Amino acid sequence: MQTFSVLEAKTQLSALLKKAAAGEPVYISNRGKTVARIVPTQTPPERTLGFAPGHVPDAFFEPASEEELALWDL
Repeated sequence: MQTFSVLEAKTQLSALLKKAAAGEPVYISNRGKTVARIVPTQTPPERTLGFAPGHVPDAFFEPASEEELALWDL
């Protein structure tokens, strides 16, 4: 476990971020006590909103019923 003081972390932040991105554990201490850990982020998978291509239900294009329209009235 590699621990860096706050001052070291300030001056070497870019290098510490590279270490963390490579999977190395990076800990930061303040006055001799470990207070933080730098870890790589988990990049979420790219998402597309809406229906999958070719999977739009036919009912999607039908006019709304009176009951459905009433739900939009505030």
